[in-house]
Amino acid sequence: MRRMNWVAVIIIAIVIFIGAILAFGAGSAGSAGSIDPSRAASAPATGDVSDFQLVTHEGPVVVQVNGLAITQGDIDRTLAGMPENIQSYPRDRVMQLVLDQLINNRLLLSAGLELGLDNDPGALKLVAMYRAATIAEAYMEQVTTRLITDDAIRAYYGETVGNADLHREAHARQILVDSQDLAVSLIAELAGGAEFAALAAEHSTDPTGPSGGDLGFIPRDAIDPEFAQAIFSLEEGGVTPAPLETEFGWHIIKVLSYRNPELVPFEAARDEIRATLTNEAIVAHLEELKSSAVVVFAE
Repeated sequence: MRRMNWVAVIIIAIVIFIGAILAFGAGSAGSAGSIDPSRAASAPATGDVSDFQLVTHEGPVVVQVNGLAITQGDIDRTLAGMPENIQSYPRDRVMQLVLDQLINNRLLLSAGLELGLDNDPGALKLVAMYRAATIAEAYMEQVTTRLITDDAIRAYYGETVGNADLHREAHARQILVDSQDLAVSLIAELAGGAEFAALAAEHSTDPTGPSGGDLGFIPRDAIDPEFAQAIFSLEEGGVTPAPLETEFGWHIIKVLSYRNPELVPFEAARDEIRATLTNEAIVAHLEELKSSAVVVFAE
């Protein structure tokens, strides 16, 4: 019974190791520094792993554990996959944590190989699952790498985050009433010289009425496009020539002034835009694949 529990532990450890290698392999190597091999506590090379081919990342071999190599590429990829809170630790400490993790994985792998678990049916099924997931992930990485170019990111930035017109803000007042006829008559009074704030305080059903209908600054991208078009087409001091209808009633809008808020710099927005475009590309490509796929459900 104890031996069976040990076998199970070894299988789980190997799966964790393979999952870590595959997961970190999907990330970029980043700018991780090299590690001094003298810091590694190498294990005695006693295991027979001559028939086992361990596919690792490229780079010079930093240390061998029972004949299983750990390369600089393994270290770089593992470091890139570390949580951000861990990466914020002192660099020497993080590097040693990475190396210790890889050495422990190699030790467990070596022990599992000695038990013949590289041919264990349960372990092979799990390896096949990870292999299938990795192939799918590698395919999508190729697709997104082709589509999500720097030009695409810059174009998206120019259309959204970096679009000054889209983020322009209008300081406005409004009068909200229930009747179109009343709204039209109030616009006529405004044209005759009536004070907007006074009419808002007297007639508006909006909570801003008592304060003269003051809405503060309204970002263009925060309101309905048609409503925004009507408001932002006005000059400063201008009033909508006709009332605007919404589910709340009839609106009369006056623009007091405009301002352009400070935009997020491109470099600060790049990663978030890349993530957005990547998600959109994956969803769109999956829909494309579904449209030509043959999916048969068992009866």
